[in-house]
Amino acid sequence: MPFIESRTKTMRISVLIITLSLCLVACKATVPTEPEVDSPVAVPDSWNSGNDGAVMPWSTDVEDPRLRSLITQALQQNFDLQAVVSRVDAARARSRIVGADLVPQLDIEYRGSRTKREETNGAGALENPLTRQSLGVELAWELDVWSRLRASSRAAVADYQAAEKDLAAARLLLAANIARAWFDAVESDQQVMLAENTLKSFRSSLNIIEQRFQRGIGSALDVRLARGNVATAEANLYLTQGGRDAAIRNLKVLAGTYPDTAIALAERLPQFTSRVPAGLPSELLLRRPDLSADRWRVLANSELVKSSKKQLFPRFVLTGSAGTASGTLVDLLEWDRLIWNLAGSIIQPIFQGGRIRANIDLATANENEALALYAQTVLDAFKEVESALASEHFLTLQERALLSSVKEQKAALQLAQQQYEGGLVGIITLLETQRRAFNAESAWLNTLNRKLQNRINLHLALGGDFYSL
Repeated sequence: MPFIESRTKTMRISVLIITLSLCLVACKATVPTEPEVDSPVAVPDSWNSGNDGAVMPWSTDVEDPRLRSLITQALQQNFDLQAVVSRVDAARARSRIVGADLVPQLDIEYRGSRTKREETNGAGALENPLTRQSLGVELAWELDVWSRLRASSRAAVADYQAAEKDLAAARLLLAANIARAWFDAVESDQQVMLAENTLKSFRSSLNIIEQRFQRGIGSALDVRLARGNVATAEANLYLTQGGRDAAIRNLKVLAGTYPDTAIALAERLPQFTSRVPAGLPSELLLRRPDLSADRWRVLANSELVKSSKKQLFPRFVLTGSAGTASGTLVDLLEWDRLIWNLAGSIIQPIFQGGRIRANIDLATANENEALALYAQTVLDAFKEVESALASEHFLTLQERALLSSVKEQKAALQLAQQQYEGGLVGIITLLETQRRAFNAESAWLNTLNRKLQNRINLHLALGGDFYSL
């Protein structure tokens, strides 16, 4: 008996070792690395749009701790981003599901039955119930002779990697959108303050005009024009207040909080402390997570084409079972009652109504679509960078011109007010000068914001700062 028990344990350990070895061999699937996709787009070594100076990424180039705090909060609380995280988790789960086909499938099964049977003897009919119980293990394994399953697994892993890159792109876009919304809110707040000051100035002018009219100086037309100017300024104030309200609510939603208007904004729009460096290499574009995601999708579709073509080849399947059967539960654990079976099969597709060929055509079409989308994404990326670099130069010149205009218009307004009070110019000159001064400062604020937005666009188009490859 000791010898039999020792032999039984040895056999059980041997079966376990063999099963684990088969699993390890089957699990040895190659994890793909990010592919290098040849694009039909001719890529220059550097950007065509001129630039000079040096710059840091916007997150550090704008010294505003409240903005950085909002970005951190949004990355933790934004619900759209959380949805992308869930899609990554789903893609990872799908890759594990597909990869499970590479390993042997092992199931344990217990069955029990009780059958009523009547027997007749000399004393009459007797009920003799029959109990049958079994405990077994079922093994099924498709041998991946042609690497069809491995190709499917690599495709699923590539899809998961693409989802990871989509998450990185979503995080980058969310941070950029927070910065954009922050700048919009700050500009809107400054536009409100400008509108308030303009309305105050127009009311002051109206008061002077009405006093002059009461003294017999001027005409009723002057009063009407001044009152119309005040009413227009009031309407503009309400418009800017509504814009500020909407900008703040948009910012709050992006940050993942309730869209109220309670927020402490910066007193003025910030300035970038440095400029775009000259000679930016075009290789910086390769860091863009959306381009990386498209490259992974090209690889995934390429692997699916391989897997679809190998559907034409025969499949080799091993099945096996082992177990015990007895009328009592205790006897199921006895090695002497072992029943086993091992079988192999070859499955060769013959006629499936064109399904396999259609799957090949579908996978090939998807691969071609992925390649075309990647090429288009590359073109769009270069357009975004070139446009942002060009806009950086033009917006800088525009800002300087508008700042000069603001100074001149304010000086002209002071002269117009003085000369009107002295009777040297008419009401039309005064009102037109006031309007021009307001429009110049409003346009200057808007250009400051557009310049900040453009820098964010450049940062987003490059997928990071200007130095790290």
